[in-house]
Amino acid sequence: MINEHPEIVTRFLRATLKGWRTAIENPELAVSATLDYAADEYHDMQAEMFSAVIPLVHTGQDPIGWMQADMWDGMYQTLLDQDLLAQEFDVTTALATGHLNK
Repeated sequence: MINEHPEIVTRFLRATLKGWRTAIENPELAVSATLDYAADEYHDMQAEMFSAVIPLVHTGQDPIGWMQADMWDGMYQTLLDQDLLAQEFDVTTALATGHLNK
């Protein structure tokens, strides 16, 4: 997809990052939007889940959406250890930040 349609990837990433920034700036709006699509409307549970995910999305150390090689290596190793990957691969091929800078 990156090679064949780089402009779509860039637009998708821009929209995704804009959505995360908006959600982090206004968590109640994010929870309300989620409840529009939730099968069961458990506001408090959605609010708690959103609060739990914010530090993973916005660490305060890097821009939203930034990727660090050591974090990818750790997740890759966890997936291998749990037999959740069908086969091993070069995890650095999944670490692509070029479109985040556009």
